Amino acid sequence: MGLAIFPGTINMPPNTPAAQVTRLRTPTANNIASELRHHARQTPERIALKFLGDGDTVTYQASYAELDRQVTALAVELLTSTRSGERALLMYENGPAYVMAFFACLYAGIVAVPAYPADAAHQEHRQRLQSMARDAQTALVLTDLAHLPHTAVWLQALQLPRLPRLIATDDLIKTTDTGAEFAPDTDQLTTRQELPGMAHSGLAFLQYTSGSTSTPKGVRVTHANLIANTQAMRDSMGLRDTDVTVSWLPLYHDMGLIGAMLQSLRWGGCLVLMTGAHFQESPARWLKAISRHGGAHSGGPDFAFRMCVERLSDSTLKSLNLSQWRVAFCASEPVRAKTMHSFASRFAAAGFDARALYCCYGLAESTLVITGGLPLTGVRHVDADPVALAGGRLQVSGAADAVRLVSSGLPVRAHEIRIVDPASGKVREDGVIGEVQIAGPSIADGYWNNPEASIAAFPQQEGRRWLRSGDLGFLHQRHLYISGRLKDTIILRGHNIYPQDLEMYLESAVPALRSGRVAAFPVVTDGIEGIGVAAEVARATQRKQMPQDLIDAVRDAVAQAVGQAPDLVMLLHPGTLPRTTSGKLQRSSCLTLQRNPDFIFHALFDARQAPVNAKGAAPASATELALAGLWQTLLGARAFGVEDSFFACGGQSLSANQLLARVRRQFAVALEMQDIFDLPTLGALAARIDTLRAQSGLAQPLAASDEVARMLAEVKEMSEYDLRQVIAADNGK
Repeated sequence: MGLAIFPGTINMPPNTPAAQVTRLRTPTANNIASELRHHARQTPERIALKFLGDGDTVTYQASYAELDRQVTALAVELLTSTRSGERALLMYENGPAYVMAFFACLYAGIVAVPAYPADAAHQEHRQRLQSMARDAQTALVLTDLAHLPHTAVWLQALQLPRLPRLIATDDLIKTTDTGAEFAPDTDQLTTRQELPGMAHSGLAFLQYTSGSTSTPKGVRVTHANLIANTQAMRDSMGLRDTDVTVSWLPLYHDMGLIGAMLQSLRWGGCLVLMTGAHFQESPARWLKAISRHGGAHSGGPDFAFRMCVERLSDSTLKSLNLSQWRVAFCASEPVRAKTMHSFASRFAAAGFDARALYCCYGLAESTLVITGGLPLTGVRHVDADPVALAGGRLQVSGAADAVRLVSSGLPVRAHEIRIVDPASGKVREDGVIGEVQIAGPSIADGYWNNPEASIAAFPQQEGRRWLRSGDLGFLHQRHLYISGRLKDTIILRGHNIYPQDLEMYLESAVPALRSGRVAAFPVVTDGIEGIGVAAEVARATQRKQMPQDLIDAVRDAVAQAVGQAPDLVMLLHPGTLPRTTSGKLQRSSCLTLQRNPDFIFHALFDARQAPVNAKGAAPASATELALAGLWQTLLGARAFGVEDSFFACGGQSLSANQLLARVRRQFAVALEMQDIFDLPTLGALAARIDTLRAQSGLAQPLAASDEVARMLAEVKEMSEYDLRQVIAADNGK
């Protein structure tokens, strides 16, 4: 199959009411905080927020009027010691305190910096927190009583020139089962009209990037950005004012903060919130909450949908009602067609409509969503030739080894996407991979206190301000397909290899690898760039398959895909592949695993260090012996077995061409390049040569020694320039 849409079509379903998609409120606000105040006045009794404190039970809820009152009081309190425009680091787990603190900062004009508790992070996450606090020049740190001791210790260790003020906001706000009470004198609420953050469209908060390829940078997100992006999401997803949003996504991440919390509260909806830890303990909690509270808008990364497929029992499935779930968005990490199909099939019995699946793309520098599907049209995909894709272009394929890519959708309202050659800056045609660049009102105001990075990432071109996303992708029939990160690109013999494409191919070629837990990255040996692969292997698979067999399978698959086996293969235990706090692969961090003496691998292969042993029986027939002699000439003097693969032993496309020419000359057969790729082992290729010779009525091949003599004679006739060219080609330079 080539192009397809699963399971619906690109057009709106004929029975979809027009109001379901087109009934949109005319945007009049220029400040996201004023929207919460608007709903507090217009629909004061409507429930704004519910919190599932144990992942199942509502332990807190507040109406719009109650939420506005508490946020206002907290904003007034913060302004007693902090000036408008100063930065406040928010260090909470998901919960009412996080929501109130964020909106209180908006009301007060204090610049929020969403983060997470210091004691809930790994060492690398604590280092990221330190970078954020220093870069933002934090004046205020907000947390809760539960995390106050660890936060105080962490803050002292920073040794900042000026120690920020530390406040536990739940020491000010006492939550109950039905709402919250503000401890200080509530007469201060008379100043609510004078709060400095309620009237401007400037800087709202700093969203620090996940740091998957660099030190985190603070993205300057304005109120105008938030208004534009939440409007674009509403249009693209077909959301309604009364929709219930269910979310476990971390509020320190843009998808949870903007895609769930702000999107819901801006339009007067109800946000049902739980912690990410409760979801990870039991993914069923997510779907139970959607079922119990009538969730219409909810989503997460690909792994969340996959966890539900893998871990929900049949008895739980029977108890669910997912018929009201209209927008099941999926983003943040590569979306896999297999995951989407499995989820839709598994939960159809619970009333889930596969057309609700909504794949989208965005990044912090674009506020959030930039592309997405049309409401209730399901998942669109294209089947691509893996070799062409690794070479930087789309070639639609119906072959069995085709890679299925999922569309990230069309540009959202008032935004434009283009694909650009990152070196020349020229716009590329459809189907050719390049850097994704974006223009529109959601593009952020640059990076905090980093003018050089801002100029590089947000160039002015042809009278417009563009965002260089750093992501690689292509356009096909107006839809965007993401293929990887520019900084993660592997340059192999002058050709760009895109890790994401190679990772998806490996997942299909080696099913023993955990889906979504494969990383490809560059490995440099003697100045020459090669390929490294790190992949998680499930515990059950570890017990069933020998590590060497898995390593061989990975090396053979990579060699088949790009013409060269990886120099480094790391087989990892579940949960140990480097990822950012938002779940994205940290390909550039994989090499650090090998330098960590405390890290435990399931298995490790390093061609730069490991002794090479022959696979299978030794060559026996005259053809096998002669062919092994050619391999030794091209690949180095070592022993080869009949099960050794030419590419897994270091062969490349250049050396494959040299092998082809020498086989044709020595054996006098019409061997094709495809034969070498289809039959890469010494034994299989020798058998193919024997078959071709038999078909031509030829005798046994020349002895290897005769071929060596012939080659030496050829070398004597070569010029110095020709010799240099041959040596450079053999070295892959």
